[in-house]
Amino acid sequence: MITIQDDGKGIDVNKIRNKAVELGFYDRESVERLTDREALNLIFRAGFSTKSNEVSDLSGRGVGMDVVNTAIEQINGTVEMTTALGVGTCFIIRLPLTLAIIRA
Repeated sequence: MITIQDDGKGIDVNKIRNKAVELGFYDRESVERLTDREALNLIFRAGFSTKSNEVSDLSGRGVGMDVVNTAIEQINGTVEMTTALGVGTCFIIRLPLTLAIIRA
C-alpha cells in the first residue's frame, strides 16, 4: 500500500462539476445529479484537468490521473482518493502482494 497525502486545499467538487460541463463531458443538469464521489472520480477520466491550458512550474508536465489509474488497474491494483476541502487530499494505491516477488 502506498499513501500519498497533502495538507493543501483539498479538491472542490463544485470546481470538478463546472469543469466537466466546460469540457463537454456532461450538461449542467446531468452533472448536478452526480454524487460527490462520482464527481470527484471524474479526475480519473481521460482528458480531464481543472487547470487552464497554461503550463506552470507545478502543472502540465506529467501524465493524467487516468493514465495512473489505468496502469495500477492493469496490475490488479486500486487507487482510492479521499479529500476534504480546506484540509487536503489523500491517495491510497493498493498493489497486489505478488508484485513483491516479480519485476514490475
